[in-house]
Amino acid sequence: MNSEALINLLAEALDVDPKVLAPDTRIDSVAEWSSIGWLNIMAGLDESMGIQIPVKTIRGFRTVGDVVAYVGEHRAS
Repeated sequence: MNSEALINLLAEALDVDPKVLAPDTRIDSVAEWSSIGWLNIMAGLDESMGIQIPVKTIRGFRTVGDVVAYVGEHRAS
């Protein structure tokens, strides 16, 4: 999954326009990116890619790019 497809997955999970998400978008600047938003994202990543992100790791994410980089490093081969 390329970064554009991942951003689309994030946007769908958050129910926002993908245009509001870019690698440098701060997570705390997206109102829909709440704990419920994270649950939707985690479910989408697990379902589509088999990736599970530990809560401890999620707490360290600051930008969309952080999520994209993590997924890129942990995607199943």
